[in-house]
Amino acid sequence: KMEIIDIEKNIFKRLGGLGIRSNLTSKKIVIIGLGSVGSSAAAQLVKAGATNLILIDPDTLKIHNIVRHLCSLNDLGRYKVDAVAEKIRKINPNVSLEKFKRDFIESYDMVRDKIIDADLMLISTDTPDSRMFTNYKSVELNIPSVHISLSERARSGMVYRIIPGITGCRSCIGFG
Repeated sequence: KMEIIDIEKNIFKRLGGLGIRSNLTSKKIVIIGLGSVGSSAAAQLVKAGATNLILIDPDTLKIHNIVRHLCSLNDLGRYKVDAVAEKIRKINPNVSLEKFKRDFIESYDMVRDKIIDADLMLISTDTPDSRMFTNYKSVELNIPSVHISLSERARSGMVYRIIPGITGCRSCIGFG
């Protein structure tokens, strides 16, 4: 016996009347850094109804990434953007994805036109330079951003929500 399932009609049914999906469907979200936090955030955003993502990360999955990452041992050696994109498409095959297997700082001129109209930048990178650069660019482009940083071995972390013109930038509120 075969059951035909209408993905669009049924996939978000359990979200009920929360209004989450309707607030995310039309939004363009840029995720910079697809490590343990960025990969999990990407999956949760898609589960909540996000359908338009840009994924940016130059790294490949290594054995030490797997314990906290969305991806698994089967993904070792793959680019994080490819492995995460595959996982996301298994959640919702209708999601629109753009992938950049590049360092955000080095490739900024190339990706700028793709992100200029973004509704949100989610930043979870592992270097102070990339965190600072993304902070400046989110303010310059007037794109709200969420910066998520973990300390060594994820013992603690920080989350900053930046809304240009309303809150201070990441440099203004700490660790800048």
